[in-house]
Amino acid sequence: LCFVTLFLLYFLINCDHGAVPAALGPIAHQLHMGFFAQGVVGAAPYIGLILASIVTAPLLSRWPRRTIALSLLGESASLALCAVVRFVTGPGTQPLQWPLVVSRFGAGACQGVVAIYVPVWIDEFAPPKRRARWMSYVQAAVPLGIMTG
Repeated sequence: LCFVTLFLLYFLINCDHGAVPAALGPIAHQLHMGFFAQGVVGAAPYIGLILASIVTAPLLSRWPRRTIALSLLGESASLALCAVVRFVTGPGTQPLQWPLVVSRFGAGACQGVVAIYVPVWIDEFAPPKRRARWMSYVQAAVPLGIMTG
C-alpha cells in the first residue's frame, strides 16, 4: 500500500510538468507573456527542484517524516497560490504573471523532496526480489505523468 501511494504521488507530481507546457499558449495569451516569460514559467519548477535537492538530503536524514509532510503541504500551498491570488484580485482585472512563476517554483522545490525520497525508500524497504521492478515502475511514472498531464 505504501509503494502504491508513493507511485501515485510520483505520477501526480509529474502531471504538472506536462499540463502547464501543453496549456502555455493560452496562458501566455491571457497573461500577455513574452517568449522570455514563458521560458521562466517553464523553467521555474526545475530551478526549484535543483535548489531543493541541495538541502533535501540533510533534511531527510534528520527529519524524514517532517520533511515529507512539509513538502506535501508546500506543494499544495504552491498550487493553491494562483487560485487564491486570482480570487483576491477578482474577475475583470488583469491576471498577474508572478503568482504562476512563484507557484511553479515552489511546486518544483517541493517535488524535489519526493523525487529524492521515493528511490531511497524503495532501496531501503522494497523486498529484494521486487526492488528493481518497483524502481522501474517509479521511473516510468515520470513520463507517464508528463504525458497524462
